Amino acid sequence: MVQESSGIGDLTYVRQVVERAGDRSVTPPACMYMWAVIVLAGFALFDLAPRYGLLYWLAMPVVGAVASVFIGRSYRRALGIRDRRLGLRIGSHWFTFLLGYLMLLVLPLTGQITWPIFGVLMMLLTSLFFLTASFHLDRRYLPLGIVTALIYLALLFLPIFSWTLIGAVFAAGFVMAGWLAGASRTSAHTGGE
Repeated sequence: MVQESSGIGDLTYVRQVVERAGDRSVTPPACMYMWAVIVLAGFALFDLAPRYGLLYWLAMPVVGAVASVFIGRSYRRALGIRDRRLGLRIGSHWFTFLLGYLMLLVLPLTGQITWPIFGVLMMLLTSLFFLTASFHLDRRYLPLGIVTALIYLALLFLPIFSWTLIGAVFAAGFVMAGWLAGASRTSAHTGGE
């Protein structure tokens, strides 16, 4: 005869696993906060030490991507999510993002466009990638898609051109997305209370 208390505990565990599997949030808050720091430092560098900006942005997206893979894998395993296809979908999206950046980088390096235009186009590309990610990977990327779209429009139409300010706004978007991811997880673990 099965004890009732054991069965209830098992059912609670199964319910929690199913709820987590149905939740499309796959991005750990730690990744969002890490990228907020990377973005803020990198954009401020363009104002404070511009000659190091390109080197920073060639290195840090790779470092951040590798760190994100390990943080994300650990995070999803802790949640009981072991979905290879999901991992490949996430990796493919962000690899395409990095590839798009590198393809765009060829334009100013070959003199086809100026560096300020490159910055504007980078924000457009960034916005499109975060908006796409919000629909296909994790809805918590939507604030980043909106923030980067607004930055793109500001770069087009406003005379303000402070990379530090842009980086601060962009970093705030990451912090907001990280907070939303953390709040969602807390709510899922407490039953929405």
